[in-house]
Amino acid sequence: MRASAVRQAIIEALQAVLTDSRARGSDTLSVHRHPSPPESVPSRTAMVSLLSAPTKSDLDTCDLFEVTYQVAIYYPAGADTEDRVAADAERLYRPLWRLHESHADMVSSEPGAPSVEESLGMVTLRLDLAITYRLDSTLI
Repeated sequence: MRASAVRQAIIEALQAVLTDSRARGSDTLSVHRHPSPPESVPSRTAMVSLLSAPTKSDLDTCDLFEVTYQVAIYYPAGADTEDRVAADAERLYRPLWRLHESHADMVSSEPGAPSVEESLGMVTLRLDLAITYRLDSTLI
């Protein structure tokens, strides 16, 4: 597994969880694939950014690496935004905590405590996700 596959697995987990809860028919989840946060969003927008580059794990194996991604979900400000943020934080925890169970090359996935900030007419839910994974044998 490579770090890019870890990122893709996180994105797929986000899409699976967040699309089952919509504020209205037009509420969708898009993934922003640029390295900088959007200035405004029309509906929920997620971004998965590399927070800590892959490093060799301290565990006594030659193929375990650790990487940390930050998951950020941006919401347009509205009357029900805080409730939607709270509901999404509840929905996300278990799938991200158990992400390694559905990927053979992941050893563990540990979400940090989510935080919320408000700026530029948006509310942002952020959490860090530390993943331990087995690096492709061709790279060792």
